[in-house]
Amino acid sequence: MEDLLRSIKLKLKIKNRDKIQELGVNLWLVKHGLKPSILMDVCQVQSKGFLALIKSISGDGMVLKIGQDYFMFSKKLLLAHLEAVLQDPPIYLDISTNQHVIASQQIIDAYQGIIQNVKFNILNESSDFVDLEPESDWNMCTIFGILLGYPVVYYFKIDQECSSLNNEDLLVVSLNHQNKPTISFSVPHKLYVQNAQVRNQLKNWFSKLLAQCECQCSEISDISRKDLTIFGLDFVLDIKVVNLPYVSL
Repeated sequence: MEDLLRSIKLKLKIKNRDKIQELGVNLWLVKHGLKPSILMDVCQVQSKGFLALIKSISGDGMVLKIGQDYFMFSKKLLLAHLEAVLQDPPIYLDISTNQHVIASQQIIDAYQGIIQNVKFNILNESSDFVDLEPESDWNMCTIFGILLGYPVVYYFKIDQECSSLNNEDLLVVSLNHQNKPTISFSVPHKLYVQNAQVRNQLKNWFSKLLAQCECQCSEISDISRKDLTIFGLDFVLDIKVVNLPYVSL
């Protein structure tokens, strides 16, 4: 981990110690194949620095610019993740209205097509930098969730403000290292309780994570806050229900 922190300080203009630590542990997860990519929202845009940094931990490191946002990743690992998504999609939740439901097959097919497009562009890019301009009807919240490896991703109509998660009980799953967030996603708690497909999807995600550490828990309901050691690094897996007046998407 210390080598990663030194590399960040050398290659990026970033002074905030907490942000350096947060980026460091996220790089560690990518390095160990536990996270498919990192959204670079911890500092100002430094595309050359981003590429130099990801190259320092992965020889096939690349940077994806999609719209105005940047992701760092290992080409091999992200392509494998996207192929897995195409074969076994995450659950797409349509939260366009207060009636949260699994998205229609038409929506799922459309976003699977977008992911195929993203995969094609990465696979066929001759350089280490992919510049992808999103279409006007792409929901970036949905695409970002897939790039970050979430088992459940939100979809909503982009031509209207989505407020259906405001004042709604949400089951929030987060993996933290020294209070620094690494992975965090949510699902409407009511839908989780009522829908077996959603519960099984989260159970499978947990099983894959827990297989990397010493832990006897296999059910999400068994855990509220659990200390985990993954490849020698300590994490806290936190699962709780929250209700917020405003949820940013």
